Amino acid sequence: DGWELEPGWQIEQEDGNYVLSGEGHSWARLTTGQDWTDYALRLRLRLFGGVIHLNYRVSDDAGRYFIGFRERGLYLAKEAPWGSFFTLAESDVFHSLGEWHDVEIVGRGEHLQVYVDGILEIDFTDGEDPLLWGSIAFETLEGAYAQIDDVEVAEVR
Repeated sequence: DGWELEPGWQIEQEDGNYVLSGEGHSWARLTTGQDWTDYALRLRLRLFGGVIHLNYRVSDDAGRYFIGFRERGLYLAKEAPWGSFFTLAESDVFHSLGEWHDVEIVGRGEHLQVYVDGILEIDFTDGEDPLLWGSIAFETLEGAYAQIDDVEVAEVR
């Protein structure tokens, strides 16, 4: 409940558990949380190939941050205003395909941190017109297939 799934996203049963899976270039958007500010997004992610964007602080008005998760590392980028893209930070830590990874994105004001399997991979402060509120969404890119489970959003102080 509360998700808007474009074609390419669906609920699948995996080993007696239900997971959200996406493939091709499509979005899964949470329909609530437009006013969230300082929060942590935690999830389990299994990427089988390609790239998935973990969208953070998505705002219809302002734009979004997105973390590109791929086998050969992460990248943090900002699309703000919509249609204007900026790469902010990168990590070259290897992520095994086909295995579950614990991902956490934490935002406090203009400071963003991204952890994968408990390792801090990106630590960035956006000093230029930061995005300070918004919801979450997942976006698989062309050629990608990913599964997501155990999505949790929690306020941070």
